[in-house]
Amino acid sequence: MGAGHARSTQYQHLPPEELNDDKTEVLGKQIWRVIPYGMNYKKRALVGVLANGMARFADLLPFVFIGFAVDYYSGNNTDGFFGVMRDFLDESIFPLLTENLAVGYGILIFLGFASLAVFQGISEYCWQTLGYKVQHDLRLDATRSLIDMEASYYDLRQTGQLMSVLSADVNQLEDVISDASTSIIRIVVTF
Repeated sequence: MGAGHARSTQYQHLPPEELNDDKTEVLGKQIWRVIPYGMNYKKRALVGVLANGMARFADLLPFVFIGFAVDYYSGNNTDGFFGVMRDFLDESIFPLLTENLAVGYGILIFLGFASLAVFQGISEYCWQTLGYKVQHDLRLDATRSLIDMEASYYDLRQTGQLMSVLSADVNQLEDVISDASTSIIRIVVTF
């Protein structure tokens, strides 16, 4: 990349002095400027959201299956949807797997935990790689912006210090994308 390359027109740019005019609400105001970078990876974000939703659903399955087992062994008759589901498991599914209902419930509980691990892993992978890709795109765009600035801008600042601050900010952004977004989705899906 030489100094002759034009600034990327894909993203909206602000001059350095206009980045934070009012010096308040930096995260709330500036985080929305990252959205265009993430829009390039819509499929990965969608898979991350869906996998996180499925992980939340799978997180509840072992408790439902434990409840079915308790109802069966305590002799409680469950009515409604859950009663129909328990009867379906007891009469249709378990005879295909095993003759012992306790083993059948154990298999279902294990499958609930296993599916939780798989979906949680897929979700974490999608959000972490999305964070890495956005981080990479931000670094490329920031480097292009720094290269395109006039030489007089660097007279007042130390270039190495400027680059280290820029790199630290981009690293923090990757943490927000990969960690905080997963927590936000988990809370939204659960409630």
